[in-house]
Amino acid sequence: MKPKNLSKKIRRLEARLQKGAKKLAKLKQKLEAVTKAGVAKKKRKSAARAAETRKRANTSGRTEKKKRRLTPTQTRLRAANRPSAERNGKKKRNLTPERRAQLAAAMKARWAAKRAAADANKIRHFKPPPLDENVLAEHKQLSLYSCIPMAVEFVLKLLEKLPREDFRLQKAWNDRKDGSFSDFDGWKFDDIKFTRRFPQPRDDSFPLDGLFSTIENELASGRYVIVSLGVPPHYHNYVIYNRLPNGEFDAVTKGQNPEQINDVRARVSNMKGTDILTYELIASELA
Repeated sequence: MKPKNLSKKIRRLEARLQKGAKKLAKLKQKLEAVTKAGVAKKKRKSAARAAETRKRANTSGRTEKKKRRLTPTQTRLRAANRPSAERNGKKKRNLTPERRAQLAAAMKARWAAKRAAADANKIRHFKPPPLDENVLAEHKQLSLYSCIPMAVEFVLKLLEKLPREDFRLQKAWNDRKDGSFSDFDGWKFDDIKFTRRFPQPRDDSFPLDGLFSTIENELASGRYVIVSLGVPPHYHNYVIYNRLPNGEFDAVTKGQNPEQINDVRARVSNMKGTDILTYELIASELA
């Protein structure tokens, strides 16, 4: 390398080093300034807290002294001279009967929610009813709108009341578009009777806590629950078979992908409610 080029490189390197040294010095100055500002801010906050504490202590002391100066007779006279609303610590409200009824209903709803939450917090041990993988594999939905009888058949097959290859309910239903759980409300098959529950409108007044409590009670009794869930653009029916430790429910279906879901509670809450189909053994026929 030529001496001229070497000298040029040395000069450039020295220039960069000088520039870097200046930048480093500026950064150190900024760090020192920020550190001092932080320390000063902490001192100001500490002083403000101390002043506030002293102020509260002085105020409390003056109040106590003032109270001690009053004789019992003076205290009674002062209380008697205050308005009744002030003595009770409440302001009298001028409410219409309709408004009072609304407040009473809201209070009842809050207490019902608190009771439901307290029940939900109780430790309950759920042993999920068995989910036969063979039944799950062989069962299917025959047509687009036969999901209601499909779910009923599914439960009957899990209960061993209907052969796996039997699809009589779906074949009779064909492809009806106007069906609902009411078609199976009170319907009997062998020693099983189905019941539709929670047919209320899906809105803010829907008793979600009561619905979830009912599902938990059915599962705790070893019974499946058929539920209607929104699957845009329509609805689809699932069979709930397990409660998870986080309060969610496992469910399974046919004719949808995925067939198994674990967020039934969240879906129903987003829908602002839904109806379910439960069942029971008919005691009269068991005797």
